[in-house]
Amino acid sequence: MCYNISIIKKIADIEQLFGARFAEPESYEYVYHSSGFSAPYHPVITNEDVSLIQFYQWGLIPFWVK
Repeated sequence: MCYNISIIKKIADIEQLFGARFAEPESYEYVYHSSGFSAPYHPVITNEDVSLIQFYQWGLIPFWVK
């Protein structure tokens, strides 16, 4: 699955939109262009804690592939 994403909203706007807070707000950066081949970190809300926005690395090629 290929994708292209941009995230350019302010932290306060994202927190208000999803009703959650960032676990590490200092790690948030605007993303103007990102694809799965660059293995970027994206903000994610998991089922374990829906009130928390965490950063997870997302990519198309697993780290263990040589």
